[in-house]
Amino acid sequence: MSSAPAPRKPTGAELAGMGVSSAVALIVPLLIGVAVDHFLKTSPFGVLIGLLVGITASCYSVFAQFRRYI
Repeated sequence: MSSAPAPRKPTGAELAGMGVSSAVALIVPLLIGVAVDHFLKTSPFGVLIGLLVGITASCYSVFAQFRRYI
C-alpha cells in the first residue's frame, strides 16, 4: 500500500506574500472609503463600508491562498 504524500507546508516567502496581499486587500478599500467621505462629506460611512469590504477581501485572499495547504 502506498501512503498519501505529506501535505506541503507554506514557505516563508509564500507567507510573506500572503501577508502583503492581505494588507493590500484591506488598505485599498479603506483608502477609497476615506476618499469617498472626503468628496461626498459622508463621514464615517465611506470608511466603514471600505473597512467592511477590506476585511471581507482580506479574508477571502488569505483563504484562497491558504486553501492548497488545508
